[in-house]
Order: sequence, then structure tokens, then C-alpha cells
Amino acid sequence: MNLFKTIASLSLLSSILILTSGCTTIERNYPTSLSIANEQTENRALSTKWGESLSSVTESVEAYRLSQTPSQTTSIFYQSGVPSNSYSKIVRISESPVQISILTEYRKIMPLYHTQNNQYLLYGKQNERYIIFLHNTSHKIIYEAVITVDGLDVISGTAGSYQNRGYLLRPGDTLFVEGFRKNQQQVAAFRFGAPDEGYVNYSAQGDKRNMGVIGVALFESEEGSQQMMKKCSYLPNPFPNSNYAPEPCIP
Repeated sequence: MNLFKTIASLSLLSSILILTSGCTTIERNYPTSLSIANEQTENRALSTKWGESLSSVTESVEAYRLSQTPSQTTSIFYQSGVPSNSYSKIVRISESPVQISILTEYRKIMPLYHTQNNQYLLYGKQNERYIIFLHNTSHKIIYEAVITVDGLDVISGTAGSYQNRGYLLRPGDTLFVEGFRKNQQQVAAFRFGAPDEGYVNYSAQGDKRNMGVIGVALFESEEGSQQMMKKCSYLPNPFPNSNYAPEPCIP
């Protein structure tokens, strides 16, 4: 298992985990919301633009993933317009112990819609601010969430990848992701915008084909570098004062 340097929030509501391994992008193979918009001509594409600065303080901790394969990946396709009557209206996505919702800037739930082909849709308005909200309902599992908006990692601003750092959710934790992280004290608010206003247009690593998509990948994790040491059993060195190689630690 690899160790990862992490960031944990000073707030009781959130924390951040920095990761350094993995190589699969989160959204490169997903269709964008533009394909869904064809179902109703009144729907229009949206992007997420770089908004005003908001306070969001973080600090570093240590943790590591139990697996490099995410236990869950979720995509939410967003656009403006009116949902079809055939869609199921929901308030959260509960495919795992981590529940996912989208909130307004006043922390009111924005409805999501589940389509017949198992896609999640969100309908917004230009200049409306939104928040990605996660709640870990597990009593024992720690999750690390790598999150992207329009194909860009919300912490680093780079192309979405499983190797990117993410948010750490301890058992029972709730997390409000309010924008692209500028530093350990601030984020730039998520605001819906016209397609040409999106932050993705101004990023060297941005890909417009990912516009209109919020992505979440969840990894089961453990916190603290000492956790790995507890899984090892050391054999005593028969020559403790020599230069001979000691027996290996076998997890």
C-alpha cells in the first residue's frame, strides 16, 4: 500500500486528502450533457465559471487508499431548461454510504433527476451558485473523494485523474465543496455560466468535451501512516548489531 500526504480541514464540516497515485481519468469517456440536451430543444448547455473568493481553511494529515480502484464513480450532467416528465426527481444520490447532493448558495437542496438510462441530471441557471455536498453515513469507513467539474479537478485545476488529491470523509462527516481551490484558505465559487464563460476554456488542461459534468470518484481509505505499520509483523534480527539485512516486514 502506498502512503499519501493529506490535507484535513480545520472546519468540522470538511477535509482534504492529497493523493499521488493512479492514472485513469474520471470523465474522459463520459458523454457530456450536450447529448442529453437533444431530448428537449428548450434546454441549453451550461458551464461552471470561476466565481468570487470564499473562505475554506484546510490543513495536512496523512492517509492512504485501501485500493487504487474507486468503490464508486458518479457523474451528474447539468444544463439549463426544464426536465422531462419521464424523469424521476430525487434529492440525493445514495449508491454507497456516501450520499451526494447539489445545494444552492443558501444550502437548499437542488433537485436531481434520474433518467431511464441511469443518468443523473441537474438543471441550473446562469450565474447561479452551487455547492457539491457529500455525507458519509458509514460508521466505520473513511472515504476519499476525488471530484471534478467540467473535467477539471476541483483542488488542483488540472485534468481529472484518479491520481489527484481529494477530500477526506471520516465516518459521519459532511463536506461542502463550494469552489475550485485557490489555496489552503480560499476557493473560487462554483457559478453556472454560458459555455464560453467556463473555467475549462481558460485552463491549459481543459477539454470542452467535458463541459457540463460533475464527477465524483470514491476510494476507501485509512488515516495515519502508523496504520500500515500495525499490519506488519517484524521478525527479530538475529544479529542486531551487525550490518546484515533485517528480515522484511510482511503485511
